Amino acid sequence: MSLPALTVDLAGWAIVAVEDTSVPPDVAGSEDPALEATLQVFRRPGELAGPSVVLHHQAAVDPVVAEPGDLRVAVGDTEAYLRRTGEQSLTLSWNADDGSSHARAQAWGLSEDQLVDFADGLRRKDDDISSPQRR
Repeated sequence: MSLPALTVDLAGWAIVAVEDTSVPPDVAGSEDPALEATLQVFRRPGELAGPSVVLHHQAAVDPVVAEPGDLRVAVGDTEAYLRRTGEQSLTLSWNADDGSSHARAQAWGLSEDQLVDFADGLRRKDDDISSPQRR
């Protein structure tokens, strides 16, 4: 499989540890056992109990669509869909700007604007992305 990791370029956020691990499809956000995806967790350095974002990223060409109650926002030049999922939690879903992948960020302890800023700050580690290989 070839799916790039995403990095964040946003004040107050830094990568302090990285680990590559195979994640079962149901954990990575897919119901298809043959489809792989990446799962990344972002936290502010030294704040394990503070705000956090779990990012699901997978190769896909079909569009992300709004669900009832979603707020339409922009992530870069792409339309995204924001949903409050709890008192302190939000979900933001969008397609990559080139239509090659889906991203879904689940956040705890961030405001709507902070989550959109976080998504705007994501950058591809590289441009190597293709549909995951079937096993």
